[in-house]
Amino acid sequence: LRSRRKLRDLGGGAGSYSIALCGANPELKAVIVDQKEPLSIAKTLVDENNLQARITLQEGDFLETELGTGYDVALISGVVLIQSEEKSRRLVRRALDALVPGGMVIIQDYMRVDHSPERSKLDTLEDMYVLVSFDPGAGNREGAEVSSWLEDVGYQNIEMIALPTQLALITAEKPRTR
Repeated sequence: LRSRRKLRDLGGGAGSYSIALCGANPELKAVIVDQKEPLSIAKTLVDENNLQARITLQEGDFLETELGTGYDVALISGVVLIQSEEKSRRLVRRALDALVPGGMVIIQDYMRVDHSPERSKLDTLEDMYVLVSFDPGAGNREGAEVSSWLEDVGYQNIEMIALPTQLALITAEKPRTR
């Protein structure tokens, strides 16, 4: 993210990723949108890290709140797992609209981008957990499925990245010209 300056963290919770990314990239500023309860934790952590001038907290629902424009990176972490496909598709569209041409979206979540036998049992347990705890349409997503949502709304240069945990990353860019 060295060349990025404005991050929109959609559903950023306690702000852990925005704090880490701003700490690693001195020119980066972030706006986190989430509900009141996680943002109260985020405020404490932002204050403890002296990042008040670089991280803004915006209370609201990332599917309804005005996101603005002009961001060169959007982070969606831990969200597509607990949302229905319809809501997740809407979110990636909203992220695209908030990005400048050439802007990047980063989705981090429990997604299957490799299909190793070691992951199979944990994936099944994760699926059961989110279906019971969150939304009947939620689930441990296939990376190809999430990538198709991005492609459907116009992202390009989509890349799936397996991590050494149950998490995976998908990155994509908003076209420079439309």
